[in-house]
Amino acid sequence: YDKGTFNIIDEYQGNGNDNQGGDNIYHYIEVVLNKPYKAGLHFGDPQSGEHRSLTSGTSNANILRRHGIIFKSQKTSIRNRIAAARNILGRVRVSEHCLLTKEMFISWQFKRQATGNMSNPLPDHGEYSHLGEAFSYFAFNYRERSKNNKRTKVYRVNNLSGVTL
Repeated sequence: YDKGTFNIIDEYQGNGNDNQGGDNIYHYIEVVLNKPYKAGLHFGDPQSGEHRSLTSGTSNANILRRHGIIFKSQKTSIRNRIAAARNILGRVRVSEHCLLTKEMFISWQFKRQATGNMSNPLPDHGEYSHLGEAFSYFAFNYRERSKNNKRTKVYRVNNLSGVTL
């Protein structure tokens, strides 16, 4: 354990259908609760996390909280999240078991603009975007939280797919 290093030790990404991941928050809860790690904070997309479902009338964040999972996240721009992720990237160490995460760090990139204008770059939405988004939400929220609380050490990142740090 090196102080200031972020160790990514596990990963999970649902396959996008309702039976495994996708919109099934209960599947995600089952996966998280069956992990052998102590409870931590979960950072993720506040838009989808706090958005109330028309069918249940509650949000995924509230469902997570009812199951004892702490979900917190602040809304910010993609630019701020990417900047926060870049700021900690040199301190990230990825387990050999986290193949998707390693691929995400190598392959996730900005979209090529048709006009060649890169003044407002957006990350590509592809097979690595959910892990990339999860990592960028973690990086931004970790930075914001660490301004107020230096003692929290275990974090989970999710975008209903995620990386455990």
